[in-house]
Amino acid sequence: MSTNTRSRNRIPPLLQSVIHLPPEASLLLLTGVLDATPHWLVSRFISSALSDGEELHTNTPGSGVIGGETKVLLVSWMRDWEYWRTEARRGAGLDLARVANEGRFAFVDGLTGLFGDLGGSETGVRNTGSSAEQHKTSQSAPMRGSVVLPQRGPAPTRTPAAAVRSPRATPPTSSAQPPPLQGTKGRTTLTSPSLTHATETIIHALSNLQTAPSDKILLILDSPTTLLATTPTPSPQLSFFLLSLREKVHSTVLVTEADTPFISAANPAAFLGSDYLSPQQTAARGAGAFAPLEKETAAFVASQGHAASLVVSTRGLDTGVARDVSGVLRVARGGGWDEQGEEGVDAVRDMEVLYHVAQDGSVRVFERGGGDVG
Repeated sequence: MSTNTRSRNRIPPLLQSVIHLPPEASLLLLTGVLDATPHWLVSRFISSALSDGEELHTNTPGSGVIGGETKVLLVSWMRDWEYWRTEARRGAGLDLARVANEGRFAFVDGLTGLFGDLGGSETGVRNTGSSAEQHKTSQSAPMRGSVVLPQRGPAPTRTPAAAVRSPRATPPTSSAQPPPLQGTKGRTTLTSPSLTHATETIIHALSNLQTAPSDKILLILDSPTTLLATTPTPSPQLSFFLLSLREKVHSTVLVTEADTPFISAANPAAFLGSDYLSPQQTAARGAGAFAPLEKETAAFVASQGHAASLVVSTRGLDTGVARDVSGVLRVARGGGWDEQGEEGVDAVRDMEVLYHVAQDGSVRVFERGGGDVG
């Protein structure tokens, strides 16, 4: 890696104590909102963990068999492989395909095949779009003519529609396409929203990734709260699912949404402060005014905040959009902080800083009034 690339993708100094492999058995909670997502932090967590593992692998006799390696398993329910591959390359200068082939990284796709019976394969989606365009094109010519109204009668409109749909019934390549990501090293696809299926698939991916008992695996779970919205999964069951996975890895990073509609049923100040309903607004709504999804998501996020050693959250500026500031980043000790006895964790301090993500993926983190700080 060149000096320029290393400099551009370096971890901001203010976050050096935060972005590293968390202590053993710990949970780190990353929350974000729609206009200030924390995914640039996720890519740097992956890069930092793999860099530590690469250094350990190089300096330890036995090529990792004695000292072990640090490896990463990323499970995402809201973003596919291409998104994370692009984000890691742009933000951290990391080639996920390469480290996956080396056996140091694995990805479980919980989005692409989760509801495959509704969306179809990737090729099927493209074919559907093409057919829709053909249907729109076939109807656009008669509408430009002088006999628009007669053409919209019941009998004339059904015939061309059926003619357009008929080629869709037997696309030559859709059925021949394999499920997305199947058969690719280090990449697996969830095919059911069932927590049982997810647990079995993730544990199988962990077993393939951990080639030595001394390997340290960082598990990153991106948006498992999607299951609260798409399935009848209650929050306690999702919490138990997360706990069962935490028992099998070195440490866990949980990435979840913390927008106002999702966690306003919990204590607003516990996560992003002023980016929520005011206490008066929350009280005015009343406990019975929250939808089941709001209550389940708020309960899950709040419980994980109590279990986490650190809560790192991103939000937009309270004053609106700024050209040179992307948002506000807050680091706070979670409810599980007192349980951590690892050396060096005391270096992490509660703080609230500003950050700016440039178009090239580089990030500046600075205190208020200190825009020149990297």
